[in-house]
Amino acid sequence: MTTAEAIEVLTRRTENNIGYLEVGDDDPDICALCKEENEAYKLSIDALRKHAARENPAPLTLEQLRERIKPVWCVCKLFDGNNGYYCLCQNGMITPPSHMSFYAEERPSWIFYDHPPKGATS
Repeated sequence: MTTAEAIEVLTRRTENNIGYLEVGDDDPDICALCKEENEAYKLSIDALRKHAARENPAPLTLEQLRERIKPVWCVCKLFDGNNGYYCLCQNGMITPPSHMSFYAEERPSWIFYDHPPKGATS
């Protein structure tokens, strides 16, 4: 089962519980159980979405980089076999391990992520 399929199954289950909540309003035990299950499903769905985002992150936009004050992952092929490295990012100013800072818009072909994509090594 893929992450997307798991999210779909849990979402359907949550929707089914909403139906039970509407029907079972007279029984406080059913209501409490459905509400508790829905909360667990929502937390699970949120965790699965975060997991999926970590496996297939979207590149950060220039706007996101300009607003960012934390490290970013720079994708590039290095001589040591690694596929990138972390850089500091402060409002669009990128500082790679070489400490030679530049603004993100000065390197339009460089791709930055919140974290390494699946399969990347650091």
